[in-house]
Amino acid sequence: MLKRKSIFTIATVAVIAAGTGTYVMGSQLGSHHEDKDKTSVQITSKKMAATESSSTSAVPNTGASSQASSTMASSSSSSAAPAQPVTKAMDINAIKNGDYSSVVGTWQNPDGNKLVFDKNGLVSTTFGGTTATDYTVYVNQTQHLPAATIQDGMLKAYLGPKDENLEEASSVDQFYFIPKGVNMTGTSDNSHDRIYTGQSYEDDNIFQKVN
Repeated sequence: MLKRKSIFTIATVAVIAAGTGTYVMGSQLGSHHEDKDKTSVQITSKKMAATESSSTSAVPNTGASSQASSTMASSSSSSAAPAQPVTKAMDINAIKNGDYSSVVGTWQNPDGNKLVFDKNGLVSTTFGGTTATDYTVYVNQTQHLPAATIQDGMLKAYLGPKDENLEEASSVDQFYFIPKGVNMTGTSDNSHDRIYTGQSYEDDNIFQKVN
């Protein structure tokens, strides 16, 4: 009987010891898995942080890019802007030699009368609303008209009919080409190139270029 109790006691102790060992081992395994899980979470967190940092650095600076694009577009627009036309100054020496390219265009006086030139000379006149193409500017000596001369900074010529019927004084008028800056008696504005034609020196007989 005693022997059986001893055996039972030993068996019980063995079972308890085994249980305790199992518990300890289980606790150690549980602790090991928990530490492993924590380590895994830490590694995953670091990977996510690295990924977010990489994504942030990979995003282009759209503000700077837009500003650069705008600056380039503005620069391109400025460089592509059309050049302003240069107004050619009246060249009385060239006109005296038959070259009217410096006065090409339409000239008009305060009353709305007009003179139109091309590079070869007078094309048409408009006086009192009537346009005519049968008048010309005489710079060379013709019949009783002397050749045009440059005096007081202006070219003094004559306006008359193309058929050279110049005998009647009423068909001929003085015709002056007056460069910018040259003063003319009876007129007030010398800030533009001008043409004068008429019987009296006054602003109403002064033509300025309109196109």
